[in-house]
This record gives sequence, structure tokens and C-alpha cells, in this order.
Amino acid sequence: MKKDNKQKDRSRSCQKLREEEREELIVFLNKGVSIREIARRLKRSASTIRREVNKNGGRIKYRTVKAQQKAESNKKNKRRMTILKSYGVQIEVEKGLAKGYSPEIIANRLRIEHLHLPTISYEAIYQWIYRDRQDLIYYLLRCNK
Repeated sequence: MKKDNKQKDRSRSCQKLREEEREELIVFLNKGVSIREIARRLKRSASTIRREVNKNGGRIKYRTVKAQQKAESNKKNKRRMTILKSYGVQIEVEKGLAKGYSPEIIANRLRIEHLHLPTISYEAIYQWIYRDRQDLIYYLLRCNK
């Protein structure tokens, strides 16, 4: 039974703080409790508590409501990463697809022939096409015939 509790605590400690934990955190901070002791009481890592406090104004300026609003805003505004950041890579991928090359061949050719461009995996090419450039899916279908 204890193993289940430890595993549960361990998985929870990797997550962001919940609103209730932030409310407990401010009470402990106002009482002058140490970061390590707060972490122990909340069953969290001391580094998680320290990071939360530091990024939200420190011990003196920490405010629960502002910290929660900031966390929710960050979660809502989280941007999706652009897979093929380099415009040059995008152009070369488009050219390769137009010639009938598969993403596997394109990734290898980029690695060999275009040393000045960043290297990418064929999986990154697939992800870029399916997520950002669905107009190029036609070329994938053509490559596989």
C-alpha cells in the first residue's frame, strides 16, 4: 500500500502546483516557514517550490491570485513549436517533394548536400506537412505509388 502512495506522490510532484497548493504556500511563506519545510508539507520538491516563489515575485511579493493567473495564462498561450524553423529547409523540402522524393530521402539529401542548413529528421518533415502544410500531402501520396 505504501508503494502506491509513493508512486502517486512522485507522479504528482512532476506537475505544476494546483490552486489549493498555492494558497497553502502563501500561508507558509507568511509564517516564515523555510522552502524545504514547505516542500515537505506539500509533498513537493524543494526546487519546484523555490521556482514557483522566485518566478512570482519572491517571498515578499508572492501573491496566490497573480501566480495562479500567470500559470493559467501561460498554459493557455502556450505556442506550438515550429518544426522546420529554417525557411531554407522548408524550400528544400518543398523542392524534394515536388521531385517525387520521400521525406526519408529528403532528410538524407539535406544532410549530405546542404551542409549550411540545419539537419532534420524525416519524422520532422512528416509532422511539418501534416500540421502546417497540408497542401503538400498530395506529394506524399504521389511518392508512395
